[in-house]
Amino acid sequence: MFCTVFQKDRYDAIKVVASVEVETTNEQEALNEVYSMTQTVNRCWWQNDGVMSLFSGDGCPSTSVGDIIATPSAFYQVEPVGFAKIEDITKIINL
Repeated sequence: MFCTVFQKDRYDAIKVVASVEVETTNEQEALNEVYSMTQTVNRCWWQNDGVMSLFSGDGCPSTSVGDIIATPSAFYQVEPVGFAKIEDITKIINL
């Protein structure tokens, strides 16, 4: 399954920052895996296997509260604990 990660920049514009390939087809497992794979722990997250960086510049923050993860079937916002399904993405992103 491929998932996409979006982050707000310093001007509150939402940008695509990564495409992440995960092995699972379970939605919740995929969200947890994408979140984990886009965290900088021992090396920059965009160097992790399965992650394709789509941001410009030298770096990008790890995925955090307020960021958005898109799965093939839905959009989710990262919450302080877990993920909240976004029912109407147009309220967050101007499509």
